[in-house]
Amino acid sequence: MHRGIVAYIVIFIILLILGGFFVFHPFGTQPSTTTTLQGGGQGNGKSTSGNINGSSTATSTSTTTISYSTCLSSNATEPIKNGNFSSGTYAGWNTTGPGFGTVPFNLTYANENNEYYGSKWTGYNGSYAASTYHGGLTVEAGNITSAPFEVTEPYLDFKIVGGQTALNYVAIMQKNKTVFEAHFDTYAVNNPYPTSTFVNASIPIGRFLCQNVSIRVVGGVTAGSTQTQYIVVGDFHMSSASQSTPGIVTSQNYTG
Repeated sequence: MHRGIVAYIVIFIILLILGGFFVFHPFGTQPSTTTTLQGGGQGNGKSTSGNINGSSTATSTSTTTISYSTCLSSNATEPIKNGNFSSGTYAGWNTTGPGFGTVPFNLTYANENNEYYGSKWTGYNGSYAASTYHGGLTVEAGNITSAPFEVTEPYLDFKIVGGQTALNYVAIMQKNKTVFEAHFDTYAVNNPYPTSTFVNASIPIGRFLCQNVSIRVVGGVTAGSTQTQYIVVGDFHMSSASQSTPGIVTSQNYTG
């Protein structure tokens, strides 16, 4: 009889412990977890927050705190619809103005037909890119905007060719409003053919995690400008790490 009472007491204690576990740790719920991404000079593979205007040689640091949630991808990269324009069309993108043409620039065809400035196109993953350069002597203004997509990674990585100008840039949009603007100068990179060699660029988008945004590439240089004032971009994808080539960022600024 004594052993039976002891057994009942043990079972009762076990049930109390298990009951406490289910009350405070129900299945399907995880404790809130955050990670802080340290940021310094641009192109160092880390994110920044707030106003991050400045040159690519800046050494000050800042932080961005990202709360983990169900929308944060566990993959290293996540695609953007038609992000490298592999369809040979602007499917999933809208164009305004003549600058980017009616279809993406065919880099393979361009290399075979001498449609490049100085040297053949190199450093790109694929055959098509959005470009305000089309082999002529002048460039025209225009922009191209992606369909909205959910942010599930802290960075937007892509490939770019373009000289420094306030009129050419890549923006992050929300509800057709610019919330982030980034300017790049790939000619600053130490290579012999900067006008036709793609380099890696990155934009921190962690603060927009779980929100819908769009990419807008602006080619604001007008007709009559020299042909080197173009912008060529592609291979857009989200990533868990920045792949930006050091030295190419001239300014990045949250505007929203």
